[in-house]
Amino acid sequence: MRRHAPALAPFYLILGSAAAFWRARNRGYASHCPRFEFEAFARPMERHRVRSPLLTPPIMKMLAQRPEVERHNLSALRLVASGGPHVPAEIEEAWPGRIGTTVVQGYGMTETSATIAITRPRRPRAGTCGKPFPLVKLRIVDPETATDTDRRRQ
Repeated sequence: MRRHAPALAPFYLILGSAAAFWRARNRGYASHCPRFEFEAFARPMERHRVRSPLLTPPIMKMLAQRPEVERHNLSALRLVASGGPHVPAEIEEAWPGRIGTTVVQGYGMTETSATIAITRPRRPRAGTCGKPFPLVKLRIVDPETATDTDRRRQ
């Protein structure tokens, strides 16, 4: 069966392109949603039994909090990947009880050709974007002082 998932980010951003590529890789397809509307999002998720969507943090927050979610059968969801802005730990921690899925967060940007760090699905750590991929080195710099903020060095 071909899997369907809504593509919520524009395809010209790496998040939108990644959603389309992920669907194609898994023999599915993504349909672009130019504007988010809850029912237009939830109905296809339920009907096509979407298992692993790529969602944005604002949508994850809305799904974790809105009572309308309970009217839809989203039991096919197994893993939700998120990219773009950071997903706060309290939202990520609400997902397993509310929606019943594991959340995987990644970090990347169009300039790095997508994801460069990701949490492990079997060992997620809420509020983090995980570890860098092999051969990737990251620095975290305080924008005010231009100094490294690597806590391991302090």
